Amino acid sequence: MHISGKIALGLIVVVLAPAAILLTTMSLDIRSKWQAEVEQRQEKLTTSTDQLDKIRTKVANLEGEYQQKTFAWGEVWDAPQSVPLAGQNGIQIGVGRSSGLGRSFDPAKPPRIYAFAENGDASTYIGEFELDQLDADRAAGRLLRPAYPGEAQSWPQGKYHVRDTLPSNWLSTVADLEAQLILIGTKFRMQQEQESLMTKQLAASQVIMDQRLAELNGDADAPMGASQQVLDGLVETLRKLEDERNLVLSDVHDLRVKLVKDYIDLETSLEKNRNLVDSSQSDASARKPALAGQ
Repeated sequence: MHISGKIALGLIVVVLAPAAILLTTMSLDIRSKWQAEVEQRQEKLTTSTDQLDKIRTKVANLEGEYQQKTFAWGEVWDAPQSVPLAGQNGIQIGVGRSSGLGRSFDPAKPPRIYAFAENGDASTYIGEFELDQLDADRAAGRLLRPAYPGEAQSWPQGKYHVRDTLPSNWLSTVADLEAQLILIGTKFRMQQEQESLMTKQLAASQVIMDQRLAELNGDADAPMGASQQVLDGLVETLRKLEDERNLVLSDVHDLRVKLVKDYIDLETSLEKNRNLVDSSQSDASARKPALAGQ
């Protein structure tokens, strides 16, 4: 190479070296930033993957829980225009075979449903019914237990929904409540019978008391031929007897006074007689010596 060329190349290297160093430094900075950003994005991707796995697990659990609850609660049918059947302890619902209710209806083993009456967003459990009539768009059933007094009359009209099964814990709770209601009803009937018995006993006691009062105070409505004691009563009879006794006691008192007076008079007479006798005896004794001297 020519000397001038070498000199020119050296000058170019000297001039371009700082620019190359600057470009290298900038490239390293850009690479570091890209590498940091890649690491951040990889970390975010890992975090997002973990969160996605957790969300998928949660969704799977919720789907399983939903399936369990769906299986536990069974199918549900809306039943508009449902009404209670007065005097039959039953209901007629606005849903039937065409909606899938009681697909395999067997009169020998009729299906059972659980009915709820809807009122806005709330619903009220009515009871378990056995279907004895199943048409295309209507069905009717009767309550499987004896209705409580006034229960059937309290069932509303309107929209119902029915289910073919309920969760076991729900059925257990309903059974416990029904058992408690039966016990309370039995206790209430026993209290009513006891109250009726006590009312009868009170009436009988009142009759006896009226009889005793009539015996005490007299009975103006006594049958003909009743004694005066029955007519007057024991109180008036005792008062009359006391008056008679007082009269007798007064007579006895007068007799006692007279007897005492007569006794005193007798004693006085006896005393006088004794005095006369003593005086006579004294005179006789005085005359005897005189006669002896003669």
